[in-house]
Amino acid sequence: MNSLRKAISSFFCVLSVTSLVMAADTPEDAAPWSDWTHDEHVLPELYVRTRCVPDPKNPKKAHWELQFKDIGDALVEVHGKGFRYNVASNEEAGSAQIKVKSCAAMPEVKMGGSVPSKGYQYNLLLKDGALSVQPHEQSDWGGWLMVGMMGAAMASSAMAANQAQAAQAAQLRAQEQAQQQAAAAARAAQFAQLQARTQAENAAFEQRVAAQRAAQLAQERAQLAAQEAANQRAAQQAAQAAQNRTGGNSSYTGVAPSGYANGSSTPAPQPKDLSISQNYVDQPCNNGSTTAHFELTNASYANAQMTVEFDYQTGGVTYTFSEVHNLGPRSTNDYTRTIPCGAEPQLSDFGKSYILSFQFF
Repeated sequence: MNSLRKAISSFFCVLSVTSLVMAADTPEDAAPWSDWTHDEHVLPELYVRTRCVPDPKNPKKAHWELQFKDIGDALVEVHGKGFRYNVASNEEAGSAQIKVKSCAAMPEVKMGGSVPSKGYQYNLLLKDGALSVQPHEQSDWGGWLMVGMMGAAMASSAMAANQAQAAQAAQLRAQEQAQQQAAAAARAAQFAQLQARTQAENAAFEQRVAAQRAAQLAQERAQLAAQEAANQRAAQQAAQAAQNRTGGNSSYTGVAPSGYANGSSTPAPQPKDLSISQNYVDQPCNNGSTTAHFELTNASYANAQMTVEFDYQTGGVTYTFSEVHNLGPRSTNDYTRTIPCGAEPQLSDFGKSYILSFQFF
């Protein structure tokens, strides 16, 4: 009995080696190998591919070659009419040959298969280039089903764990988003409070500046009105004195000691005879300062001393400076002053000038 088994094993080994040699010797007119095909549901680790090789000596003869590959982790046994292969895991088995009359169509090939380490047996059918596998009736599929159910349970458990992790990650993302939104709302509220406080401070500052300016203008106008009244009284007194000295002769053309011409030949100087004809800035702001000019004109025939005030704005803040000038009769005087301008490119609203006081002499 043992001798018979050894003989059968030797026969199949010789057949397998012969098939491998035949597969290695690829004829030039052989068709290319087809794509690997397998059954996705039963025995999915076993793959098979085919090709047809015509007989170069007889055009009415040909043979189909089959080649097997196992991508699983256990040996798969495949056997058919005239061939038997033990396909080890991650290896390919040599070609089996099926004689046909032509390469026009692939014949149906029925084969048997098994996984000896697991005790599974199968019926294989290769038809139209597709492999289908059915469990053999004598196989113990109870154990196979139990293994499948255990695998499904493990897959279900893994899926549940993945879903729990995804839910936890989503909850963390929602918490982070809520925190970010709350922080953004707090920053917006803080900025709104700061902006409101800044606007209130700016409005209060502008009101203080306007009140100070109004008070200063009122004081300046009061001083100007008082000076004008004093000058008018002085002019009247001078005219009266000149008239008294001349005995009321209106043809007298002398000049009063104060320098005023009498009323019969030259009119008395008036505040309107003094004017500020021009204010301008020579250049833009450079290194925090700029040069400004203003020009004073005396249209009178008498000497005069005049105090003037000049306003300008830079950066939304009003600045004021005053000058005292002595002007000769019919003279024009140009004055230069360097004034700060901060970071402004140029001054704004320059030229608001006022005569605070004047005095003829």
